[in-house]
Amino acid sequence: MRLYYRCLIALPLMLSVFSYNKNKISNQIFSSSLIYKDSLFDMCSVMPGDEVAGLSPFERPIKQVTPDDRLEGYCGCHYDLQSDEDYPQVHISLNEFSSSKEAREGYDMYRKDWIDMYGRQPDEVTGLGDAACFMGNAEPDKCDDCVLHVIVDRFYVTVKYKGYYDKIPASKKRNAAINIVRRLYEKKPYLGRSRLS
Repeated sequence: MRLYYRCLIALPLMLSVFSYNKNKISNQIFSSSLIYKDSLFDMCSVMPGDEVAGLSPFERPIKQVTPDDRLEGYCGCHYDLQSDEDYPQVHISLNEFSSSKEAREGYDMYRKDWIDMYGRQPDEVTGLGDAACFMGNAEPDKCDDCVLHVIVDRFYVTVKYKGYYDKIPASKKRNAAINIVRRLYEKKPYLGRSRLS
């Protein structure tokens, strides 16, 4: 079960942001009877490139928008921004688990792995979902590969950034990621409704 969650959450994030090649992602990896159903949507249409660029911390125009392969219980979109000095990227993904318990187990496992790797706690985010945290790199307010994880009921949303390690502080990336998730929740309110509250 642990391997299932790692594949379902970590693999799509890493593959799509750093070595995105949709031909290499196999639907078979993510097929499981544990997935509730495919009631998701085209993330690139719901969160278009110009809007994501405007909400991102990079302050750069959009260069290219690439949808992730639609998988059962998964949708995502990869955004490349224009820059002569770095390769700023944003990736938004959504996993739908069969239950809030399974979503929480995946979240807790990813969080634990990050703590084990960096020896510190991630930045907890209150007021956003049933649980949310922002994970950066080894230096507390710097991050090149950073990600906001949010779970609400059985839905697991991530916003991942790559680029501008020294120029944009992690706190600015965290705040921008929170705004992206809030905008997604405005457009798809059912994603942000918790059964816990």
